[in-house]
Amino acid sequence: MKETEKVKLVIEMRDRGYAQRLAQRLCELCSGLEIEICRKGEFCEWNDTADGYHLYGGCDILLSDSERACYGLPEHTAFLKLRRQEIFLPAPRILELIAMAYEKKTGRGFLLKSESDAQILSFCAEQGGAGVTAICVTTARLLAGMQEGAVLYLQLLPPDADENTTPELVTCGLPQDRDNLAWKAAEAFYARTGLPREGLEIFISKRIPMQAGLGGGSADAAAVLRALNRAYDSPLSIPALCELGAQVGSDVPFCVMGGTALVEGKGELLTRLPPAPEFFVVICKPDFSVSTPELYRKLDETFIEKRPDHKSMQLNLQKGELLGIGGSLCNVFEPIVMQEHFDINYIRSMMYTYGAYGAQMTGSGSAVFGIYDSFEYATVACTMLKDKYSEIFLAKTV
Repeated sequence: MKETEKVKLVIEMRDRGYAQRLAQRLCELCSGLEIEICRKGEFCEWNDTADGYHLYGGCDILLSDSERACYGLPEHTAFLKLRRQEIFLPAPRILELIAMAYEKKTGRGFLLKSESDAQILSFCAEQGGAGVTAICVTTARLLAGMQEGAVLYLQLLPPDADENTTPELVTCGLPQDRDNLAWKAAEAFYARTGLPREGLEIFISKRIPMQAGLGGGSADAAAVLRALNRAYDSPLSIPALCELGAQVGSDVPFCVMGGTALVEGKGELLTRLPPAPEFFVVICKPDFSVSTPELYRKLDETFIEKRPDHKSMQLNLQKGELLGIGGSLCNVFEPIVMQEHFDINYIRSMMYTYGAYGAQMTGSGSAVFGIYDSFEYATVACTMLKDKYSEIFLAKTV
């Protein structure tokens, strides 16, 4: 986009002082914006009978703190609503959100000022599967739309890297005997079915961090049960597999059944719930672990102020309201862990700052997850958390 081709941004805010400071900072950051500030009714008129806004002067982007401002906008006008937690974002981050909304609507970007000829952003991870490639590609696309000039995406690999090379077997502390839940699941299956124990090898390619409260071991056990059941032409029903899984571990029955469910008792009582709406999940694992037995001991000595509201969660699932689902999250372990580990609260705050609908510690910890309605918000959260934490994961519900 040439310097003369300005993109008109209208900021409609209740707080005019904030809008003026934001406009000043955005002008410093971006040379491709023409900004106008208004209160409701000055530039935009709400018409209840016409179901929407009528723009007196017209604009390319409308930035507002009002939910209903998006109704009735012209087809060519991009809209961005700043949620309460997003108002406190740094101006460069708000500019990124504006640029993403404009690019999504029009397929075009606008010019950003730069103090140097070239800028380099580096993303790295200690191991594969952390989502670095997805973050890099997304960031490169956003920069290509926001900046004048070329954007180069370069992926560096070790000189001897070969995608066809079989990776070296690394146990990473995983038990290789009957202490492994996958082993226990196989033994339970053969004991229940009475089938002959033929030669069986189990290889686990593990990307879920250990001791994170994510049920990685239980998921491995459930996979073994379902795989063996399929290999032998399904001698056991899913309820029977769940019953068998309860003998292996409390979380295994849910992992066997999958989907969305209310889990009660010791994990053996499962009630299917409406499927959760599609959303993105950011998971951050700080560099410490939590002892589950010790945490249960502390829980017995603690007064629990807030417990999960199952009815509220089920109602929001039925309605498919992601914001309500995020607001219904509750983990009784979280306040106890936060007393000793400030990282939990810090990660949650960061996730909320960058657009999470809800954020919570996973199980007995120590990972924290945040739910997002858009890939862009989730990617920005991953990028910001990467400054302090190495184990960051981005996933999507299926």
